[in-house]
Amino acid sequence: MSSPTPVETTLLYPAQTIIAFVAPYNAQVRRLRDALRAAGLGRVPVGTVDKFQGREAPIVFYSMATSSAEDIPRSLEFLFSRNRLNVAVSRAMCLAFVVASPRLLESRARTIEQMRLINALCRFVEMAQATPAT
Repeated sequence: MSSPTPVETTLLYPAQTIIAFVAPYNAQVRRLRDALRAAGLGRVPVGTVDKFQGREAPIVFYSMATSSAEDIPRSLEFLFSRNRLNVAVSRAMCLAFVVASPRLLESRARTIEQMRLINALCRFVEMAQATPAT
């Protein structure tokens, strides 16, 4: 039996059953919902990290929603929380995408704890880049 075509896959597995979008901030969630709705994908699950605890999808996009540490609407500790990152990417059953500006990896730490948090994201990126695609 041959593999289904992209169109057949879409019919068998509608987007709302295979992908989800997670973001740390409610404002980003609203923007993602609006963009998905405009693209005809209004039923795709979108929510904050807190709302997605206990939920899963085969593919999850985690949008970190800011261009640099200077633009973070809350604290650096909130955005870079290891628990928040873990919850976001562990919602994916198969594949997680972290959508973030490379400038976040260059954030300046003011405390040792902030350095640890930034380093955790840097390490996550290093591990993702070292993982061979199959």
